[in-house]
Amino acid sequence: GGFARTLPDGNPAGRVLVDSLELFLTETRQGTPLEQLMSQINHPNARGHQLVATALAKWFPASLHGAHAYANPIVRQRADPHLTYHTDGFYYLTATVPEYDRIELRRARTIDGLAAAAPVAIWRKHASGPMGSHIWAPELHSIAGKWYVYFAAGGAEPENVWAIRMYVLESSAANPLQGEWVERGQLKTNWESFSLDATTFVVRGTRYLAWAQKDPAIRGNT
Repeated sequence: GGFARTLPDGNPAGRVLVDSLELFLTETRQGTPLEQLMSQINHPNARGHQLVATALAKWFPASLHGAHAYANPIVRQRADPHLTYHTDGFYYLTATVPEYDRIELRRARTIDGLAAAAPVAIWRKHASGPMGSHIWAPELHSIAGKWYVYFAAGGAEPENVWAIRMYVLESSAANPLQGEWVERGQLKTNWESFSLDATTFVVRGTRYLAWAQKDPAIRGNT
């Protein structure tokens, strides 16, 4: 059966942390908003991933009239996927590869076509120094006529593999799979600490950058 843990003091809504599929289904039958359940799922493991999959299937049912059922997963053994549809009519996919040693791009005219699209390694980790390990969570963005890849990486030396920082690559090529990529260096913030998952977007004409970073004033790893 399902069970729940009350969140620590200070949670104003007094919500519970969803720990099982049974509890998730029970809560949905009782009318608990899906937004609330999604925010309460404990998901750094396989059981949590199943809960998230169930939530998404319930939220976006494939049985909707006219809905297209995509193969899931589209590409195997890829974490942190990022999908971009560009004005050239191609879908571009990048993601963390299992070896954590390179950045790959692939493109296709359809999302389904990405499964058979040949990946192209546009950049590889350094043999020493920064950007030498843990190449994580790349994102491809088209900005002002150029392509940019935001990604995270640690140092090559054993003592620096967890010195994860954010970096940027740039290409002026029309096709990012074929053009030259230039390293534009580290994305500097007000803190020099563990940081990753950079993304960028425009709202009402203003471009923003969002990311996750460890606050040096808070002990622990989050």
